[in-house]
Amino acid sequence: MVDYFEMLWKTPGLLSPQAVVAVDMTPFKGQPPLRFVKFGFPYRCETSSGEKQINDLRALVQKSTEFASHEFGGLLIVETKHAKTANS
Repeated sequence: MVDYFEMLWKTPGLLSPQAVVAVDMTPFKGQPPLRFVKFGFPYRCETSSGEKQINDLRALVQKSTEFASHEFGGLLIVETKHAKTANS
């Protein structure tokens, strides 16, 4: 999640300077993919809840001096602090 998040912000032209990014912070509930169920192998599917990746992203954004964030309803809303002061 952290790598993807950083790629979004660091790729030139991908986001506007005033971009607001919403990240779904809901952990994976462990349902096996349909292809495993369809072919009778749901017990072979190994999944992770993603809690560590979620917590790593949350910590990165909270510690950052570059981003302002709010979390509610299972969403992490992130914007650059520069955009926030420019719009105020």
